[in-house]
Amino acid sequence: MTNWIGGRMSRRAVWSHRLARFAVPVLLVTALAHRFALIDTPTALTLLAIIWAGSTVALLLGLSAMRAIWRLGIAGTGRAFAGIVTTLPILAVPLFFAGLLLRTPVLNDVTTDPADPPQFAAAASLRDSLANAVAYPGALAAERQLQAYPELRPFRLAMPAGEAFPIVAEVARDQGWRVIASEAPSGPEAGRIEAVASTLLMAFRDDVAIRVAPDGEGSRIDIRSASRYGSRDFGTNASRIRSFLFALRERAAPTAGGER
Repeated sequence: MTNWIGGRMSRRAVWSHRLARFAVPVLLVTALAHRFALIDTPTALTLLAIIWAGSTVALLLGLSAMRAIWRLGIAGTGRAFAGIVTTLPILAVPLFFAGLLLRTPVLNDVTTDPADPPQFAAAASLRDSLANAVAYPGALAAERQLQAYPELRPFRLAMPAGEAFPIVAEVARDQGWRVIASEAPSGPEAGRIEAVASTLLMAFRDDVAIRVAPDGEGSRIDIRSASRYGSRDFGTNASRIRSFLFALRERAAPTAGGER
């Protein structure tokens, strides 16, 4: 089988290669621009959708070109192969999240106390008109969370709230969160911490609120993690809360792990 007839080059191979080469720098620029707050999240999500759509077209063109090259013996094997190989890692991300759709609930706001979740105050000023509301979604979200994450419960420490608060604040900072508000407990009043958490690759920003309340001679810690955009968090908020509670458990000895 020859790979060249009369100088013909597969146009589908050429366009597969062009689209793939275009998608890579646009993806990198989008990720960096969003990480450094040069573009907002809705813009970044729109660009990602365009990149993934273009990569899908590039992949299909590459596969189609390979078939034509094999049948007709025209040129373009290298370009078609490059287009296919380049787009596969780009499309792996949306395919991964598509799989998560089947395994995670429709939630974007998770807390250890759905009946009385920690409130967002400082975070409200950081959300634009396209972002989710800071108010807790309500009973339906609480029911979905109970079914999906029954292990997420309030956390108790055998020390007064005033002593627990700096430990909780230190654990929050150790998580890599940017603390934007902090108010220590005062008498019967609970202390509160608000922070911004960012995802690893694209630095999508979510909001976290922590409450440290007196509980008899000890203290009770509740945490809430909420996505700024989208109706689904793909399990991110629950995972963030688990990580925080695990670190807190390692740092201090609780009287009980969860509701008592």
